[in-house]
Amino acid sequence: MGPMWKRFKGTPSLWGEMQRWSERRRAFAEDAIAQNDMAVNGFLTAVGMQIQGQQDLTVQRARATNEARIASRFDRTL
Repeated sequence: MGPMWKRFKGTPSLWGEMQRWSERRRAFAEDAIAQNDMAVNGFLTAVGMQIQGQQDLTVQRARATNEARIASRFDRTL
């Protein structure tokens, strides 16, 4: 057992290699999930801002229309 043991003493064990591979895979998955979450949050923010902008424009148009109607009615009564 002596010479064979010395030959494999410096090489990592298969179990250790599997553990390191599993840790790297877990780290990669966590990083991928974090990047995906950031992308989803960015898209949701952009969509929310677009909806808010459309709502603001709709309110502005409605306000302008109402003000024009009120001004028209006011001008007719004078």
